[in-house]
Amino acid sequence: MLIPSEVSIDYNDSLAALSKPELIARLRGKDGLICHIISSVDDEVLAAAPTVKVVANVAVGYNNIDVAAAHRRGVVVTNTPDVLTETTADFAWALLMATARRVVEADRFARSGQWHRWQWDLLWGADVYGKTLGLVGFGRIGRAVARRALGFNMRVLYQDAVPADAAVERELSVSREELEAVLREADFVSLHTPFLPETRHLMNERTLRLIGDPGERLPRTGRRRGRARSGPSGGLDRRCGTRRVRGGTEDPSRPHPPDECRAGAAHRERFVRHAGCHGDARRPQLPGRPRGEASADPGAVTNG
Repeated sequence: MLIPSEVSIDYNDSLAALSKPELIARLRGKDGLICHIISSVDDEVLAAAPTVKVVANVAVGYNNIDVAAAHRRGVVVTNTPDVLTETTADFAWALLMATARRVVEADRFARSGQWHRWQWDLLWGADVYGKTLGLVGFGRIGRAVARRALGFNMRVLYQDAVPADAAVERELSVSREELEAVLREADFVSLHTPFLPETRHLMNERTLRLIGDPGERLPRTGRRRGRARSGPSGGLDRRCGTRRVRGGTEDPSRPHPPDECRAGAAHRERFVRHAGCHGDARRPQLPGRPRGEASADPGAVTNG
């Protein structure tokens, strides 16, 4: 970071995130905070740090910050939009292709000692070229994914609360449909929604049942709470590996319990640690983060 000489830094150089009491203690007397999505900055934190004037989130999403509380207290909240659009879209395609061709399963099978001979129908996957792609969420990342689909000659359907301009739809060869139609007609469904009350548990038992043959696979690089894991509103764990949902991939921002990951793997659900933003071309563009291995949670800026 390029820090003016008159600004002093209290930097958390540990790989462990600060607890709420630790964060509050470190914010005493500080003018600003640079944080990651793992830091919860709620009204309690802001009330305990009355000198803080700005919270800069090193992420595109900002659901870890109580923006309304910050507004009430006159605290400016910033994020880093668009710096991760292309690298996240790349990773969405990596998840889609890996799921379609069962790459993770094939790797595990080859290493397991069970591979003794060629078998023509072993680990059959699905072609991507010429298929139908459904996009739930059509913001910057959703549009970048659609642009990549042009090279695969895919039919692309999308659902978003806000329709894209007609010129954008023509450029990307996409059509806006209701969610039910997207789920029923798509061979692959990719989720790119922000975390909002309207999108919480958007993918649940009911919506997953709408996925019809040949609807198959569900990559997800949006916020995790966009779909439910268990209970009456859940269902992806149970649906993966069935005829309707033949596989799912997730790029969660927080670690899953090992038992949960193992249970999902049994149903062809694949997890990767939050890596959608980890393309080398994009990393230097993120402010507030030194090159190389970063700490889990940057510290606070003072005298700024």
